[in-house]
Amino acid sequence: MNKKLLCLAMVCVMLFSCGAALAAGSRGTGNMITTTVLGENQTPLGLFGITADPNSADAQKELAKVTAFVGTGKAAIEYFDAAAQQGLASLLPAGFDPKTLKLNEMFGLLVQNYVEGMGDVDVLFDCATPYAAGQTIVAMLGISDGSNVIWTPMAATVENGQVKVHFTEAQIKAIVNGSGMIAVLN
Repeated sequence: MNKKLLCLAMVCVMLFSCGAALAAGSRGTGNMITTTVLGENQTPLGLFGITADPNSADAQKELAKVTAFVGTGKAAIEYFDAAAQQGLASLLPAGFDPKTLKLNEMFGLLVQNYVEGMGDVDVLFDCATPYAAGQTIVAMLGISDGSNVIWTPMAATVENGQVKVHFTEAQIKAIVNGSGMIAVLN
C-alpha cells in the first residue's frame, strides 16, 4: 500500500513539474537576440544601447507581411521597394544574385539613452541563426510611421558568428523618433 501511495505522489510531482515548465512558454527569435554596442557608449543619461524589441507590434506585423509575400514563391528582396532593392543589391559582391537572399531575422529595435551629437555606432547582434565568417549578409533598417515602413539597406558583416551593423546618427534618430526594426538577409 505504501509503495502505491509513494508512486502516486511521485507521478503527481512529475506532472506538476512538467506543467510548470511548459507554462513558461517557448522562446521566440526576438527574445533570443543579444546586442553589444561597440566603442564608447557612455552618455550623460547612462549607458547607450540599441537592443532587440521582441514585443514590437510593427515588426511582428511586418514579419507577417514578408512571410506571406515569400509564401507566394517570390524572393524576399522583391518585398522591398525598387530603391531599397537597388541599394541592397549594391552592397552585394559582384555576381551575387540578390534573389537568392533569405530573410533569417526580423525584430524591433529600441534605443536607450541617446544623446544628440553622439555620432555613429557599430552594433553586434547575436541572433538565433548561426552565421559564418565571410558569409554574404546584408541588413535592412525599417522605420515605421504607424502605417508605412521605409526600408534602408545597410552593410552588415559577420564577426565571431554575430551580425555587425553600422548605424549612422541619422538612423539612430529615426529609430528614436519612429518605430525601428531590422531585417537580416543572407
